[in-house]
Amino acid sequence: FVQGMPRALTASGALVNSLPAVDGVPDQSSNWAAGLRFGGPIRKDKSFWFAAYEHDENSAIVPYTGYTADDVVGGRYEALSQDDNAFFRADFNLDPANTLMLRLSYDGRSTGGINVGGVSTPEWGFGLDESDVQFGAALTTVIDPSLICETRVLLGTSSLLQQSNSQLSGVEHPSAQFGGNNLSRQERDASVFQLVQNLTWVKGNHTAKFGYDVAPSRTKVSARFNPNENFIYRSDTPFEPGDDGGITFFQLPLRCSGDTTVV
Repeated sequence: FVQGMPRALTASGALVNSLPAVDGVPDQSSNWAAGLRFGGPIRKDKSFWFAAYEHDENSAIVPYTGYTADDVVGGRYEALSQDDNAFFRADFNLDPANTLMLRLSYDGRSTGGINVGGVSTPEWGFGLDESDVQFGAALTTVIDPSLICETRVLLGTSSLLQQSNSQLSGVEHPSAQFGGNNLSRQERDASVFQLVQNLTWVKGNHTAKFGYDVAPSRTKVSARFNPNENFIYRSDTPFEPGDDGGITFFQLPLRCSGDTTVV
């Protein structure tokens, strides 16, 4: 399948139209997606397979009202994102008592323009890249009509990367946020292994299930704050010489140590 929404068929709102134009940024959003699906028997009455793939791209126009470092008030930002998904599954009738299911899935996403909008300018936002891969298998054994054994295995990995749009010093005013976000970069990698085994016993109108579920996982997280620091102001009025009241460095209070050489 193929589907989409071209810019010619979309209309920008009054807010977007009222903001200053930004070179290279359209005033209308767009989206398109495409996918494929296939499936069929591998061996008649013995095995079957199914596969699917989808790709999606989106261009969202995000308005913002905050002013930038060069005092331009408001504008629009083109937030690009895309998503790729792939899936495969196969089922096998091994014999009259055993069936096996295998599946493999992948999801990769890239999202831009996060945290942009309102008083937050494009510099203040960040992009996010994510991916997930999973492999699963399930073996079902019918020991007799009243006793069924199921074994499931899952292997999975995932990763996340958050990157600030700017590495400049961040500036926060009541009416604007520009420069680099205080969280400059974040990475997270995770892996999981799961083993599940169940024994189901059916007796008349009663069903009992016994088993275990083991799922060890490992996650590694790292983060880095803006190396050029962030500055917070309680007013939108530009800072001018003398706003500090004429206080000099040596007039700051001493530390608890009482050492007059350390402030």
